Amino acid sequence: MNPEKTKHILYAEDDFDDVELFTEAVDKVSNMTLQIAQDGRKLIESLSELPVPDVILLDLYMPYHDGRSCIKAIRNLKRYDNVPILVYSTVLVDELVNQCKLLGADYFITKPTNFPEILRLVYDISTNCYNRLNHQYKYEMMYNVA
Repeated sequence: MNPEKTKHILYAEDDFDDVELFTEAVDKVSNMTLQIAQDGRKLIESLSELPVPDVILLDLYMPYHDGRSCIKAIRNLKRYDNVPILVYSTVLVDELVNQCKLLGADYFITKPTNFPEILRLVYDISTNCYNRLNHQYKYEMMYNVA
């Protein structure tokens, strides 16, 4: 990745506190922009209108449309074929991970519990270091299905 290129994240999350912490972390990392969809319905409605992001960070448990229906909607749009989807949730169990994998999710991350871990995650997203996610965080579970 060109270090001068701005990386655009589309983050679908209904929890205000999670959004606030993630936004604070993004503000500390240069060359990043963040678009928030406050629930699954807003995400799905905005997919055809928004510029294609570099990565989609997706909470699984949202009102109106959960993460699985969002993954399906994203993968049904050709323009999102090459956009990695990072499922970002407090609870990730094998059955759910397998369902999301079949729908087209790329990475699965248990939400960090403190700001330094969120900041490190944002930095790794900004530098395309998805493979480091397995090793750098104290997450209960991290899957790379690629």
